[in-house]
Amino acid sequence: MPIEDRYASEDFDRIAASNYADFLDLKHALVFRRQKEGLTVEDVAAFLGEQPQKIAEFENYYYDPKASEIRNYALAVAVELQSHGTAFVPPKPEEAFTWEYEHDGVLNEATEETSLSYVE
Repeated sequence: MPIEDRYASEDFDRIAASNYADFLDLKHALVFRRQKEGLTVEDVAAFLGEQPQKIAEFENYYYDPKASEIRNYALAVAVELQSHGTAFVPPKPEEAFTWEYEHDGVLNEATEETSLSYVE
């Protein structure tokens, strides 16, 4: 079965949004750590043997760093990275709406799929 047929497109959208938000949280945490430790962009650049502009690009919201850049930056600001993945479980479909009705003295259960007709 092709990957795109395994889940609804909304599920892929949900996973993509969650992964992106998690990634941004990681970048923000690394930059926050640099700032909290009183390190400048220049300090990190010198430690990594990079130009300050490269570090400033890394910290830019829209910059999509390689994994090695994330690991190096984390080392420079003394952050131990721990990564994990969680298998996506699609939400369960909502339970069918049910109700009870009485007909000829018999209690019956109907669902949204039940066809009811009105008889005069």
